[in-house]
Amino acid sequence: MLAAYSAIYRGATRVYLVDRIASRLERGASIGAIPIDFSVSDPVEQIMANETAGVRRSVDCVGYDAVDGNGTAAPSIIVDNMVRVTGRGGGIGQIGVQTAGGNSTAAPNGGIYDGQLDFPVFSFWSKGLGYKGGVVNPRALAPELLRILGQGDFDASFVLDGIIKLSDAPDWYRRFNNHEVIKGIIEFPW
Repeated sequence: MLAAYSAIYRGATRVYLVDRIASRLERGASIGAIPIDFSVSDPVEQIMANETAGVRRSVDCVGYDAVDGNGTAAPSIIVDNMVRVTGRGGGIGQIGVQTAGGNSTAAPNGGIYDGQLDFPVFSFWSKGLGYKGGVVNPRALAPELLRILGQGDFDASFVLDGIIKLSDAPDWYRRFNNHEVIKGIIEFPW
């Protein structure tokens, strides 16, 4: 949702938010993003119905924990969909975490991901797409982010469900995993 909000803030004419959780789709729609529920049907087909030449940019904000419309782990599905939906000469970006690891509460599919994705090289190449991804360097971005926040017109509070105490964090993580809340900020006692 913050990627969608940032794109809208920077002047994108149409921004599609792809998800399968109704509360997140509704929250995205509240800021002007066009909700695409991938549990209903193929998200690429839904978007291409409006963007016959494809979109200019697409971004993965999920990473290896991606699932298909049935909720089955599918680590390569997002990169495949981005290449399919992005028009010729466009670009794709991956900010979603792409690291192998074990299963955990925060990453229930972590153990099935070996760090490798299937990548549709021919489609990517034939469309002349660009690719950018990797770990974000907060120090490099901080000056620009502080400038934007200092202007006072970037209000990301729409994504926030509450400010919580550290002692409430386990319950909030449970609620987050159950899709009952979207975002909470932990207030530390010091």
